[in-house]
Amino acid sequence: KEQNTAFYQSREKIKVAYEQRKELETAEHQYRELICRRKEIEVELCKLQETYLKAEEEEENEKQAYEHAEKAYRHGIAGILGEELGENLPCPVCGSVHHPSPAKREAKMPDEKMLRELKQVYLERQQKRIELHAKTAACVSRVDETKKQIGELEGVRKKLRAKEEEMLPFIRNYTAQHTEIQFQKEITAYESALAVLAEKQKKRDLDKREHNLKAENVRQLKAEFADCLKQAGFKKEADYREALTEEGTIGKLRNKIQTYKQQCHANEEMLLHLVKETQNAGKEDVQQLALELKEQQEQKKILLKTQMDLGTLYKSMERGLKSLKEKLVLLNQLMERYSLLKDLDDAANGNNKKRLVFEQYVLAAYFENILNAANIRLRMMSGGRYELRRVSEVTDGRSKDNLEIEVLDYYTGKYRSVKTLSGGESFKASLALALGMSDVVQAGSGGIRVEALFIDEGFGSLDSESVEQACMTLLSLVEKDRLIGIISHVPELSEKIESQIRIQKTSAGSNIEVMVS
Repeated sequence: KEQNTAFYQSREKIKVAYEQRKELETAEHQYRELICRRKEIEVELCKLQETYLKAEEEEENEKQAYEHAEKAYRHGIAGILGEELGENLPCPVCGSVHHPSPAKREAKMPDEKMLRELKQVYLERQQKRIELHAKTAACVSRVDETKKQIGELEGVRKKLRAKEEEMLPFIRNYTAQHTEIQFQKEITAYESALAVLAEKQKKRDLDKREHNLKAENVRQLKAEFADCLKQAGFKKEADYREALTEEGTIGKLRNKIQTYKQQCHANEEMLLHLVKETQNAGKEDVQQLALELKEQQEQKKILLKTQMDLGTLYKSMERGLKSLKEKLVLLNQLMERYSLLKDLDDAANGNNKKRLVFEQYVLAAYFENILNAANIRLRMMSGGRYELRRVSEVTDGRSKDNLEIEVLDYYTGKYRSVKTLSGGESFKASLALALGMSDVVQAGSGGIRVEALFIDEGFGSLDSESVEQACMTLLSLVEKDRLIGIISHVPELSEKIESQIRIQKTSAGSNIEVMVS
């Protein structure tokens, strides 16, 4: 009995325990689903990564094939032009009408159609790789999101398990051995038993009270009977019994008397009960109650109409919510594609860390080739002191042009702006850049040679050692079948250069003197 009482008193805690168990089971189910989902996404990610690497390799192969064919095509253009040359017909490149040694066309030279086909294949491979990259990035995001959800569920599971451990042992054991339906049945049965017990208790109290009343009546009747016997002159009841002539008649009369007394007593009890119940009661106003009933009925109609309106509004909002969810899915898809295109646009338009637009990026690549070629000359002319490089850091966030130059001074071991160079040093740098540009142009443009270079002044700002270094550099170019023309007033140069055109000013005009070695 005590165990059942404790069980019934703990019914609310047991209900909470069942709710917590449901939450834990739900969390466990969601956790298992997320684990399976994460494995599926990771498998999908591995496949996407393998496909992406394969697509990247295919793109690189097609790119190399296209670039190789394009390079062969550029080199073979001279051969095509050579085939079209005829004697006494001017060359479209140099204008000469004599063609002693025209270029020959290569046998396996690709044509424009083949180039276009190779380029189309390369672009298709590139587009496929870009699409796979977007899918792979989206799959990585899904893996990260699933891991985050698993971590959150792990925390929820730990909290729910901790709450379960804090329960009373008998509650934890009971919920583990009984289902919630069994618990509800036991509670219902126990409450029914309590109701039956209360009803029996009430009936027992009534029977006990009635028994006490009857016992009191019997005692009073016995006392009255004894008084009557004394008044009638009987010493004891046996003498009275002997004096009775019609015992049956007396018994009937006695029963009637007893029944009458019981009815009177019951009526008195009922009267007392009714008086007690109605002592504080007042007479109800029937008309007022009717008015209140009518008002409540009107209020009920208003509430029913409000309920219908709210139901209609709810359905409308539900349809709107469904539409918004569909649009949100579409928006997320568009935002995913937009982010990819936005990154490409930012990279092409210079909205990046290096503030480089695509054209400047290409120019920077050529520019660095020119600087590498120029540094070969500059180190020779500066005695190994200076070296040029392109400034890779962003110096002005408002500009998207990053083709500035700085110079490394090996005497100090630091980089500084080219604006800090002296006049002679600036001339050396300019000359080195001009020579470097000619080397890059000649190396990158097949069939084109830069055979002449003219330099207008600048030697006057050089010291004797620098003049010597500059002349050595220019003479090395002359040895490679190049024509170098120098316009200068520096006397040291006239001593070093044998072939000269001297111009002398007079009041009558200028005279030209040609000196050829």
